[in-house]
Amino acid sequence: MTSTEPVFAFPLDLGAVAASGRTRALHEALRDAILDRRLRAGSELPSTRRVANAYGLARNTVIAAYDLLVAEGYVVTRAGAKAVVGGVAARPAARTPLLGEGPLG
Repeated sequence: MTSTEPVFAFPLDLGAVAASGRTRALHEALRDAILDRRLRAGSELPSTRRVANAYGLARNTVIAAYDLLVAEGYVVTRAGAKAVVGGVAARPAARTPLLGEGPLG
């Protein structure tokens, strides 16, 4: 694999870094990708070193973000194996209320 290939198959937006910190921004971006099924159950996450190098982060930042995902049940780890996305429910699709529904209907 060359260094020009993306780490994830989708763009990873870490734009919220200033407000929440790098660990939180990475954690939220990956959690959103899992809930939106851009990262599907059973998918292996890239190594923490690879993510750190690709996004200019400290490896400990990536480890902390992965640890948050594990604590929340989004990711499963095993000794000596890559972290894997767990079987979590997808985020429900946004639904537009029908005319007559809701507090004013």
